[in-house]
Amino acid sequence: MKDIANSASQNGSSTAPVDEILPVTQMILYGLQHVLVMYAGAVAVPLVVGNAVGLPPEHIILLISADLFICGAATIVQSLGVGKWLGCRLPLIQGCTFAALIPMVLIGKEYGIGGISGAVIVSGIFILCCAPWISKLIRFFPKVVMGSIVTLIGMSIMPVAGGWIGGGSSEMSGFGAPFSLLMAAITLVIILNIYTFASGVVKNTSVLIGLIIGTVLWSCFKPLDFSLVHATPWLHLPILMPFAKPEFHIIPVALLSMVMVVVMV
Repeated sequence: MKDIANSASQNGSSTAPVDEILPVTQMILYGLQHVLVMYAGAVAVPLVVGNAVGLPPEHIILLISADLFICGAATIVQSLGVGKWLGCRLPLIQGCTFAALIPMVLIGKEYGIGGISGAVIVSGIFILCCAPWISKLIRFFPKVVMGSIVTLIGMSIMPVAGGWIGGGSSEMSGFGAPFSLLMAAITLVIILNIYTFASGVVKNTSVLIGLIIGTVLWSCFKPLDFSLVHATPWLHLPILMPFAKPEFHIIPVALLSMVMVVVMV
């Protein structure tokens, strides 16, 4: 806090940099930069979960819409704050965590989308109530523990990535075709090169840029089906419980609650 105050005094202003209100054009550009950085990850989670539980494409679109809507709402709450207890009042953008991806897939296969909804609701209430105490436990988790958790999260979603690289599901005809593997390798190389040699917003959006370039390259050799894109409106508000009513089961609730504790730490 002293550093922030000193920075404000050096700039000849009584407003700390974190509280400074930028011109509208700069705020739009910075906001767009943040959205581009979080977009690929935020969209990937509902794509994986939706495909895992067997949702049709039009329902996956609804899932993505709801996901982005909640990310935006959570970002506003975190940035502006609500009362004394909600929001850190810092310029943070909220996205999706991959830590809950595999647990949600497992819950979805066993209990369906209703089981996921119920577990998310209860675990969300649980972590909201426990947040003040969990924040005090962070000092007991060294960096090596946190690094191990992040590594395990990445390894846990490798089977999903492997399936997508092969072209979808192993039960599909043409799974693991050489062309699919080649395009996946090219896309990966593009992402790694952008992340390694670029800087700033280009580096931070390397995944999104790689996806766009890979898609364009694929379209040069094989046609892409944009029928669902044309049929989907530009503005799509989420629908409350469009798939199934929430179902509350002990195991899914306990599993996601533990995941939420890990995410908080």
